[in-house]
Amino acid sequence: MRNSLLVFVAVLAIAAVSAVALAADRGADQRLSGCMDDQTGEVDQVRFGKTPRGGECDEGETPFTLGVRGRRGLQGPEGPQGPQGPPGPPGGVFVAANDFRHFYATLDPADGATVDQVVFTHGSVTVEARCRRNIGGIDYAELVVTSTENGWFHENDENTAQTPGTEVVAQSDSAVTDVAEFDNDRDDFVMATPAGHVVGWDGESTAYGLNVFGHRCVIAGQIWGFTGNP
Repeated sequence: MRNSLLVFVAVLAIAAVSAVALAADRGADQRLSGCMDDQTGEVDQVRFGKTPRGGECDEGETPFTLGVRGRRGLQGPEGPQGPQGPPGPPGGVFVAANDFRHFYATLDPADGATVDQVVFTHGSVTVEARCRRNIGGIDYAELVVTSTENGWFHENDENTAQTPGTEVVAQSDSAVTDVAEFDNDRDDFVMATPAGHVVGWDGESTAYGLNVFGHRCVIAGQIWGFTGNP
């Protein structure tokens, strides 16, 4: 039976190719019909038309018809919109939005003064570079964070919830006034708010320069921030 099927498939393939080749002359509505022997798979009475050459197949044969593919029809009209699907799973730990930013701040306050420059914002959180010049004979380069939310925390004081607008000196370096200093902070920093705003940076890749490159303070590094789904 397997051999019969193989013979039939081969014959059908040849017949199909012939049908396609002749269809151009005979029209795209032509069909190739014939009879296949149920035992051997051989075919006979093959002709163009809806029935075999003899009109009917002999006993022990099965009629077949090969159609020639017609032209592709026009695209139908757009169907109606389906119903809305079920809601997805809760956000959990998935991140809704994120930021990653490099910064390079140069600050030059007057003697005894303080200058701030915003270097990063994310949601309710603001990070500023701060330079304080000759405060009791000491110069300071600092990164300061604050949030407009109530009850935010930072890792420098992990047990105390902060109030809106509280400024926290996250990291800093200092030097005797007019003395050059260039260093980093070995500790990382991270803070989070009740709304899910999280901000932090790698202390070892953050540079604090004092009285270098012709500036009172040079603070450079990279800060990241993302918003979770609390």
